Amino acid sequence: MVFLVMALSCSLQVWAAEKPYNEQLFVNTDRDIYIAGENLFFNTLLLNEPFTVNGSLQSGFVYLTLRSPVETVKKKILPLNPNRAHGHFFLHDTLSTGYYELVANTQWMRNQGEESFFRKNILIVNRFDTSPGDRLLMDQDTSLEEVSFYPEGGQLITELTNRVLLKTSGGFDASCRQVHIIDQNRDTVASTKLNRHGFGCFELTPENNKTYRAKIDGLNESFELPASREKGWTMRVKEDGEELKVSIKKAENGKRPDYFTLSQDGETLYRGKPETFPFVKSLPLNDLGFSRGLVTIEAGSNEQQNLKARRLWYHQPEKTREVSISSEKDTFAKREQAEVTLDGSGMSGDFAFLSFSVVAAETVREQNINVDSHARALELARNFGTSYQQSLKTFARQNIEELNTYLLKKTEIKESKAHGPRNFENDHYLESDGIILSGRVTEKESDKPVEKARVILNSPDTTINMVYAYTNEKGKFNLFLNSFYHDKTLYFFVDTKTIESETSIRISDKFSHETSYRSQPFSLSAELFEHIERSQDIVRVNKSYNIERLVAMDEHKPALSHHPLLFSEPNRRLFTDNYVALDSLPEIARELIPSVRIRKTGDGYQTSMICADSGDRMRGEPTFFLDGIILNDIGKLVHLDSEDIDRIDIHNYQWLYGDLHFNGIMGVFTRDGDHHQKFSRRTKTSKIRNTFSGPVGYQTPDYEKNAHGEESVPDFRQLLVWEPDIRIEKGRKKTLKFNTGDIKGDFMIQVQGITSDGEAVNIVKPVSVK
Repeated sequence: MVFLVMALSCSLQVWAAEKPYNEQLFVNTDRDIYIAGENLFFNTLLLNEPFTVNGSLQSGFVYLTLRSPVETVKKKILPLNPNRAHGHFFLHDTLSTGYYELVANTQWMRNQGEESFFRKNILIVNRFDTSPGDRLLMDQDTSLEEVSFYPEGGQLITELTNRVLLKTSGGFDASCRQVHIIDQNRDTVASTKLNRHGFGCFELTPENNKTYRAKIDGLNESFELPASREKGWTMRVKEDGEELKVSIKKAENGKRPDYFTLSQDGETLYRGKPETFPFVKSLPLNDLGFSRGLVTIEAGSNEQQNLKARRLWYHQPEKTREVSISSEKDTFAKREQAEVTLDGSGMSGDFAFLSFSVVAAETVREQNINVDSHARALELARNFGTSYQQSLKTFARQNIEELNTYLLKKTEIKESKAHGPRNFENDHYLESDGIILSGRVTEKESDKPVEKARVILNSPDTTINMVYAYTNEKGKFNLFLNSFYHDKTLYFFVDTKTIESETSIRISDKFSHETSYRSQPFSLSAELFEHIERSQDIVRVNKSYNIERLVAMDEHKPALSHHPLLFSEPNRRLFTDNYVALDSLPEIARELIPSVRIRKTGDGYQTSMICADSGDRMRGEPTFFLDGIILNDIGKLVHLDSEDIDRIDIHNYQWLYGDLHFNGIMGVFTRDGDHHQKFSRRTKTSKIRNTFSGPVGYQTPDYEKNAHGEESVPDFRQLLVWEPDIRIEKGRKKTLKFNTGDIKGDFMIQVQGITSDGEAVNIVKPVSVK
């Protein structure tokens, strides 16, 4: 039965690895700016492709890493229940001021490449840092690699008013800076203010034989605009209610376009011929059959294929809000109970998974990624044939208006392709029912892979447990671990019966990243530095009063698929306290265990065991375990006496476990349970800690009940409430209550999640405390 279970588990993982299936993770944090000494709360949501939570087969574990540009500072494994998980990282006081990256992935996502991992930048400031601004400004790059210009329609046309996108790239923070367009006489002919992403639009009517340059505040150099053309068309597109309004103008002596089309997903849904100029057309996209996604708008010539005006537009139809939020008022007094109601009447799915938080407005960046923009960015990655990570970096922080401005840069859509996992390495199986630990066995001297080596795993326990696997031609192995091995120390070693030379085991690091982290600085301002200074004081006060708001929650533990016991019950169990104390294990065996013989021979010991079935001495030596860990040398146990040993389990049978044969089994369990650490040290042993984190909650005071009882204790919460795991049913309402604290100012209610049919929920509502 054990062998059958192991075989089924193995075949399930292999089948899963061959299935062309994609996963994506979305992670939202309670805020974006932290002080060392605080807790970072996060909520993860596993999404299948297409964007939905209804996967029948999916990963059961998520790996989270918090890293700086130089090192990994935190890592955590969380079981998904069934496709979401929440937890926290405590940000130690030793963390230095700087930018950090939160990375989340499943093991299966490694098949898709690291560009598919979820990444989010956060800012952490050390509470003892008296000049964090100086340190943060050191991370700011003062160079600007490039300034690019993209006329709407594709070309800059002489004597016509052109709308032009100006886009900056490089480390220099160009956000919210003023730009002046000057001619060769240094006269200003146009100007604009860049947005928070460092791009913006201006209108320019270029004249013949004139050149133009852009001058950005804060930079000494200027940047030349492309030369204008005398022939062609300009295009202006804007959304007017539920219609798309398109305006096309032509050069005075230029040719009219032969056609005007709108298409989506390679299908033309509207085609006409501009007859009069300027040409203006209002089109109801929803009535024409356009769905959510990119629309290509083009006017062109049948004769000259390169003569055209073209641009892309992202169409997002108006829809009923999936979940709405309401409250009796938006301004509250200090330590007042606030009440908000979530309403699922507009939901298209049967239910939604949501997170709910209320945080100080200064702690959340305006460019914060939300679940809706995350889904849109993944879609655009497929449209433009770019990596997920590049698309997330470019699009995930843009709202619809910003996106359609940015799309002036894009004129082509690549053919959408089905994205399936691309890298079928043995250590990237789908971890649906348990963790799969991978590793590699090599010869110690030559580092050559060792094939058909048997790798055995044990964990210290009051029972004898075991799983094992064989290496392939590359020396790689995979061990399937169910929940019995969660949060335990694991010991690996190579069975000497299957190898001929000294070997080494390397366990794959599931938190490793080939992609290095380069910090992406935030937009810095005097207001931000004031907020950081105030937050440092708040954390110092909370530490002085020893205020801790974490509370343990009931942990959801998956049911054991099987208990990996070597045997269910021993043939005999002996407790040393029931007998006179004896001085060594050979003496205990001689006096109390007649079926076991331990005899010294030269420098070592010879052991044997009498079979309980036949009464004959079994050929070959029995196998010994110490505190659940297999040993290859009985000599490490012989000095243990009755004071050290709590009990001994004897299983004196010819025993099969999978394809392993045992000539009897003896398990020695010590009183302190840690002798294996002293006596199981072998060059062929590797040890890791398979650590899982139990969920914690964020406890808020209830001043209506006066639960904490001490009004003199300050309540300087910048996070008023954090509820990461809310489920709301279609057509139902849910009321949420929380208490404000002693901090006055603006706060932000954030509700994020996804419905069962894949519709994103993103609600932001400002409130204030006076």
